Amino acid sequence: MINSPHCYQTTTAASLKAEEKPWTTMRIIILAGGYGTRLQRDLRNHDPQGVYRHLQGMPKALLPIGHRPLISHWMETLWKCRSQIDEIYVVCNDFYFKMFEDWAKDWEEAVLFNDGTGTNETRLGAVACIYLPVDRIGFEDDVTVIGGDTLFKDDFDLASVWQEFRRRQQQTPDASLVLACPCTDEDTVKVGILETDDKRVTAFLEKPGPSQTTSRKSCPCFYVLSKASLPLIEQYLEERKEGPVEGRDATGNFIQYLYPRLPVYTYDITARFDVGALSSYISCHQYFLRQGSLQSRDEIKMSKQHPKGEGHMMQKSKSKRLPATFLPGFHDKGAVECMRYNTLGKTGLEVSLIGLGGSPFGSVFHPMSLEMGSKVVRKALQSGINYIDTSPYYGNRKSETMLGKILKDIPREAYYIATKVGRYKPNVEEMFDFSAEKTLSSVDESLRLLGLDYADIIQVHDIEFAPNLDVVLKECLPALECVKKAGKARFIGITGFPLDMYRNILERSTVPIDVALSYCHLTLHDTSLLDLIPYLKEKGLGIINASPISMGLLTHRGPPDWHPAPAAIKEACREAALYCQSLGVDISKLAMHYTLSQNATDLTLVGMDTEEIVRSNLEIALGTLTELEKETLDHILKRFFEPLKNKSWEGIEVKNYRAKLKDVEGACH
Repeated sequence: MINSPHCYQTTTAASLKAEEKPWTTMRIIILAGGYGTRLQRDLRNHDPQGVYRHLQGMPKALLPIGHRPLISHWMETLWKCRSQIDEIYVVCNDFYFKMFEDWAKDWEEAVLFNDGTGTNETRLGAVACIYLPVDRIGFEDDVTVIGGDTLFKDDFDLASVWQEFRRRQQQTPDASLVLACPCTDEDTVKVGILETDDKRVTAFLEKPGPSQTTSRKSCPCFYVLSKASLPLIEQYLEERKEGPVEGRDATGNFIQYLYPRLPVYTYDITARFDVGALSSYISCHQYFLRQGSLQSRDEIKMSKQHPKGEGHMMQKSKSKRLPATFLPGFHDKGAVECMRYNTLGKTGLEVSLIGLGGSPFGSVFHPMSLEMGSKVVRKALQSGINYIDTSPYYGNRKSETMLGKILKDIPREAYYIATKVGRYKPNVEEMFDFSAEKTLSSVDESLRLLGLDYADIIQVHDIEFAPNLDVVLKECLPALECVKKAGKARFIGITGFPLDMYRNILERSTVPIDVALSYCHLTLHDTSLLDLIPYLKEKGLGIINASPISMGLLTHRGPPDWHPAPAAIKEACREAALYCQSLGVDISKLAMHYTLSQNATDLTLVGMDTEEIVRSNLEIALGTLTELEKETLDHILKRFFEPLKNKSWEGIEVKNYRAKLKDVEGACH
């Protein structure tokens, strides 16, 4: 009936015949054949700063929602119910077909159907797109139809929906099931409204006024259709084949046609997202950005490699998965594919091997212009780095301020960002404050400066400087837990220099801690972090290492004047740098390579203040050493650094701080 010569399958998903299974299987049809004309119009007319320009020319089903394409949310939901599924069909148009082929490289279990159309004016219509796979495959199974522009909140339970469908079918074998979602009086004119009697549909009203019905049950595009209802799709289309495409486009029209002929029941859900206009996209996107509990791609991949049970439809994808932060049109795909990503503990965040340290944006070491900062951030992110770390302390909030100006022009889903609480101003009397009140107000100020609704991680900065651990345990961390519950942060972290501090905090804290950030303890001259890592991993923490060049010690120009290292460490680093320089070898490259080669942490933070340094660090992170560099590294380790035996400056900074604070307080009295 539908002339579609371009109908095409990317793969034949592994399936079992119904008689081989002890249950009745479900076929899935995801409707992704729309052209998104309203959204594309909004992007042209209502996005003057171009914040969402990366969405231009993208089908709605592939829009980034949270940190993955909209349709991938459904694929992950379906994966959890894979034992009940035979095949998944994605119906798209010819105009966007290549983009769906690229997406399907990550989801080989999806069978693509090309409806053969190339413009919105020649579209088949959504009901016709439902029939396309039905006609070609000839189902004898029940079918779940999902709108490719529709999502539900994370309390949606697909298994429960199908359980209710099976229950209804035991009573009435021809029954179908649709979802009922509450809506406001104002929204009735925007959606299809169901009227019911004991959860059986008695009427379907297309966008009625609030006075035309007492029902406030909207009907999203998610239908579980019995196999008995499938012939009615062809009948419906045949009766309307000479009419305008609008009669074949709104899927609710078919439900309106179905319920007088076969029983249709409802299943209640709490909320829906229909991505149509830019405003509805932003609302949906922001909701899923805040969700920290979603299963990560790495977890999906691992469960595919080690599936439980038999008879699963989905198979492991053979292609390399891009990180959840990847955005077509924004990233250099080749560079992203070269980058290595690790899962940050139990957070599920897929973070790049190296992250962007925020101190240069606060002009901590030397001045940085906004223009250069913008180039650095954009170069780093587009090259696959997806983690930014900052703090109120970096330049007395200059870092957060500059990053806020830069990030307003960069898609939020392209990066993860962490900031901190506890350490603030350079003057000693206002440097630290771990109180609950200050913690809460600081988070709000950080988010205001960054121009964000939430941070991915907020960390307690340099815990060892607190007057006592009780203020951290009883005020600061509980305040951060409130911040997390309010949706202003997804995860909580701690930072500090003394390594024994981590055990002390983790054993005593009643607030779950997700991430630990250590610095200068995984370097050429100090590898003591390696002894703590097994404990942190046992606790499920994400592990971040910072400053592989040890705050400037392992550079040719040497450390800043304020560096707290004792003379013996500074001298060893200076002599090692001079030795490297005599051979034409960059000690900073050796230092970074050595740190990363330990493969011990999830992420290493590196300060980068020029595009050239970004390029250089990427080459170091992803490359290898020359024979001369390897020999030089071995030599300086044995000659200069092994004699130090992990000596550090632990306690020196705290001692100096307390002495200065005492002097200031004494002067005030």
